[in-house]
Amino acid sequence: MRFNLHNNIIYYNLVARNYISVSTKKYENLIAMKPKMEKEVILSLIKDDLVNHKLLLGLDALGLRAADYYLNISDTIFSLMGFPENKDSDRIYEHYLELTQKARFLNISESQNQLNQLAQEIYLELTVHRSTLKNDR
Repeated sequence: MRFNLHNNIIYYNLVARNYISVSTKKYENLIAMKPKMEKEVILSLIKDDLVNHKLLLGLDALGLRAADYYLNISDTIFSLMGFPENKDSDRIYEHYLELTQKARFLNISESQNQLNQLAQEIYLELTVHRSTLKNDR
């Protein structure tokens, strides 16, 4: 539950069973930060997925059956980015998997730069695809 009182927003915390007061300005700042925080979380998840892909590709190259250890982080990424579950998103997901194959050539132990750049590239690609899906509606 939320209501305003003298330039404060009052929340009732159901878990702690108490009221929390947040200034309207602070609340507006938190809301403004949300897209930036979401982007950082998504970028972090993409990097984690790339590291997982690199590990699995290396294990496969050694002849070990590593597919059972795929973490499905991409499902969370697509969900956070607001992709619907349809054939268009499936096509974009296939493209995402192609992009993650580039992880094979990263030397993660030497530099995080390559990992960060690839994660940024993938994030931008997904953002563009997401906006084209929204424009098609």
